[in-house]
Amino acid sequence: MTGRVRWQYNEEQLALVKTKQRRNQLYYALQLKYYETHLTFCSDIARLSHRTVQKVATLLSVKPQYCKAISAKTGASYRQEIRQFFASQMLALKHEGEIKQWLIDTVFPSETLTLSQLKQKTLVFLKEQKIEPPSDLSLGRIVKSAQHQYEQCVFTCIDQGLTAEAKAYLDGLLLTKHESSYFTWAKRWPGGLSLESILEEAEKLKFLKAIQLPDCFETIPNKQQHRYYRDICSKYPSVIKAMPDKHRHAFLAFFVYKRKQQLLDTLIDLLIRLIHKFVKAGENKLKKDLSKVTEIKKSCNAKQLLNSLITALLKHEDEVIKDAIYPIIPKETLEAAIKADENMNLYDTLVHERARRSFAHHYRRMLAPILELLQFNANNMHYNEMLEGIKLIQTHLDSNCQYYPDNVDVPIDKVIKSTHHHLVIENSKQDARVNRLSYEMCLLRNLRSKLRTKEIWIDGAYQYRNPDKDLPQDFDEQRKQYYNILNWPMDAKQFVKGLKRQLAKGLKHFNENICKNKHVTILKKPAGHIKISKKNAQPPPAYLEAIKQEVFNRWPNTSLLDVLKETDQYVNFIQQFVPSGSKEGLTPNDIKTRVLLAILGYGSNIGLKSVSVGNDHVSYQDLKYIKLRYLDPDNLRNAIRLVINQLLSVRSPKIWGACTTALASDSTLFQAWDQNLLSRWHPRYHKQGVMVYWHVDTKAICVYSQLKSCASSEVASMIEGVLRHCTDMPVKKNYVDTHGASEVGFAFSYILHFELLPRFNNIHNQKLFVVDKTDTKKYPYLATIISAPIKWQYIEAQYDQIIKYAAGLKLGTADAEIIMKRFTRDNCQHPVYKALCELGRVIKTLFLCRYLESETLRCEINEGLNVVERWNGINTFIFYGNSAIMRSQNPAQLQLSMLCLHLLQLSMVYINTLMLQQVIEESGWLAKMALEDKRAITPLLNEHINPYGLFLLDLNTRLPIRHPPLRMAM
Repeated sequence: MTGRVRWQYNEEQLALVKTKQRRNQLYYALQLKYYETHLTFCSDIARLSHRTVQKVATLLSVKPQYCKAISAKTGASYRQEIRQFFASQMLALKHEGEIKQWLIDTVFPSETLTLSQLKQKTLVFLKEQKIEPPSDLSLGRIVKSAQHQYEQCVFTCIDQGLTAEAKAYLDGLLLTKHESSYFTWAKRWPGGLSLESILEEAEKLKFLKAIQLPDCFETIPNKQQHRYYRDICSKYPSVIKAMPDKHRHAFLAFFVYKRKQQLLDTLIDLLIRLIHKFVKAGENKLKKDLSKVTEIKKSCNAKQLLNSLITALLKHEDEVIKDAIYPIIPKETLEAAIKADENMNLYDTLVHERARRSFAHHYRRMLAPILELLQFNANNMHYNEMLEGIKLIQTHLDSNCQYYPDNVDVPIDKVIKSTHHHLVIENSKQDARVNRLSYEMCLLRNLRSKLRTKEIWIDGAYQYRNPDKDLPQDFDEQRKQYYNILNWPMDAKQFVKGLKRQLAKGLKHFNENICKNKHVTILKKPAGHIKISKKNAQPPPAYLEAIKQEVFNRWPNTSLLDVLKETDQYVNFIQQFVPSGSKEGLTPNDIKTRVLLAILGYGSNIGLKSVSVGNDHVSYQDLKYIKLRYLDPDNLRNAIRLVINQLLSVRSPKIWGACTTALASDSTLFQAWDQNLLSRWHPRYHKQGVMVYWHVDTKAICVYSQLKSCASSEVASMIEGVLRHCTDMPVKKNYVDTHGASEVGFAFSYILHFELLPRFNNIHNQKLFVVDKTDTKKYPYLATIISAPIKWQYIEAQYDQIIKYAAGLKLGTADAEIIMKRFTRDNCQHPVYKALCELGRVIKTLFLCRYLESETLRCEINEGLNVVERWNGINTFIFYGNSAIMRSQNPAQLQLSMLCLHLLQLSMVYINTLMLQQVIEESGWLAKMALEDKRAITPLLNEHINPYGLFLLDLNTRLPIRHPPLRMAM
């Protein structure tokens, strides 16, 4: 328990101190106040600072020399008296039971914490109960005992809730299926977007759905479920069979529960991608068809017709239309052209006709198994008709009829877009009827956007679950507490009033100073245009190259494995790698050696087999075992956190400056197999792969990393990194590029109390927003770039919901990506989305005023983004194996590669920091270095690092090969 002692005494405390002998008053007073803050006594008064002792001695009018140790008997008497004064008590056996019960009833069911976090939370509880905390060792024993008891209660609850049939099914997972167990088959990831993969995933889900699980899983935190799931996945079926019945059934039940969620999320992702794919296939076919001569000729004829019409109108403006136009273009021709245009309905109809062929003959076979297994739901009654339409499709999946039967009520209005009605409803001989395939296509196209925004959700899934579960469930009851957590007023009008004041002040200041700004010009183009002059390149720092060269000379050809090993020697991050099981027969040195080699194998992408080749004492099987038991994402993140926090503490402020609270974030593409469902085509990089999003501080320490799909939101990744970064420092600023900022991102950054500082590539198109529609006249120099007034009523109406979503992001009730799915252009009518956009426009306008006005801010943002770009540049130097292509179908394996790369690169930064500090201090560079040298110095040096190992050549040794004799030339 930590806390700063406030050495101030009230009258009652001073009166109590004065009752002691004069020579003991200072000792008593110091212990009294120390106990009040820490609820424990100071074991050594001499540890207190001289200034503190002097201050208290002056207050008591005694000499500081009186602060000496007293007899054991007197000390015990004083301690008992102080306990009575504060009505506290020593920790007894009954209190241990109370602590355990409190942890089991309150803490464990609601959140999943590390051992250190649990200790800290328990100390707070003890202080509230006025119970003296035990030693750290005893506290750890109590917490671990409570964890074990809670785990046994969970396992017992699950075991008792399972029927005999369910237990038989669970044991059946360990039976053999096609040379491997059902367990191994069920946890295998799909091999790509194909009919075979979909059918296999559907078969897995059907198999697991047959196992009935108890309802108690809903009360277990998701992180805890995931920990048990990873634990069971790391074990071989033979090991699982040897477990006690209760534990085996509980672990397998966790596996089934989480795997069903993953399979559902995977199938929904496949559904979304397939819907997009058959529409895209129709567009591609249309482009191919339009390239034909016939279509070109029709297009030319239509243009010629239009040109003739326009020419006639221009020449005969004042004449009667029928006399001027009809002689050139007959009325019948114009009517025929209009009728043909109505039948074609332009582009969408042509795309539908071509996509329908692909859908009927190929994609429908892939979609049918998915639609059979999904149970769609919605919280908004507006989508009830769409749910009925989905049920209608599911009912007629096996039908071969062209139209739905006449006695079936087919919902159209709120299900099919109005622009698609003519595609679905056909006029047959009997009456207007609904074409079954066209109805399925149009409904699925509409369904895709609703699934992406979670307006329609899937029962049993996690990522696509009920969106209400993504938010704090007790927000209405604990509303005041959540407002206090986010530090915002509960009155929406007060919140909006403050925003209006800030916006008016920012616009006024910018308008007054824009004429004096030599680097920013507002051009009066038709829609307004912002122009920023380019800044000249700065000259290179004088001593930077010399310092770097000295580092290269002192530590040439440094092995990357040695860098990792030395970092562990300083930090001991191996202690964070907790095995998945309870027993371990290896020695600590063996574990350390194998974990370091496994990190190198994954982090450099050369693989475990290549790493094991150069080590006679470690085999490939040894490294596979270590990987299964120790290379866990949580373990790697804890190790990364330890390295970062120690690096922040060992950095010299004289060289690197004070600890920064600013981060720069950006993503980079890593090529990956296209069989991996996470892998997508990236339109900017023009490659297939996955994205890794980095958060790096201004001195090149990467504090967070995320593996993302190319289709994921960079704004969500930015928010996730700021909130979950692996340091103890608060983040006040985050630099991003254009793709990392949006109006919704600006809104959430403001509510979460950090500045979003983007570098806009499209700065010339940016617009400002004003408080009121009459304010345009107040800012004459900004008139051309002012867009519209803010709709404050939206923010006021949805203020409570904005705080609710921000609380969900802050507390991690769901990933930022899951919450942010709701706020996209596909869901532009959502009232909270509208409010967030308006709030984001306010904050974005304030930022633009500062950004355009301050050249210093623009340079600060540019420098921050340059650091993260340099970090990206080192990635391929370390991650060089297999042509830097991630070769796995399992996203979990890709995440391990990313985290190992993060730890490897961070270790290089750690060692380079120590090398640079040693060179600068020993060589006397510090006195010579200017501010520019200190700003430009970076630990992202790699010229002295050898990531490949050593290549030894011995001309005296030969391979045991018998070479055939050569024929003599004739």
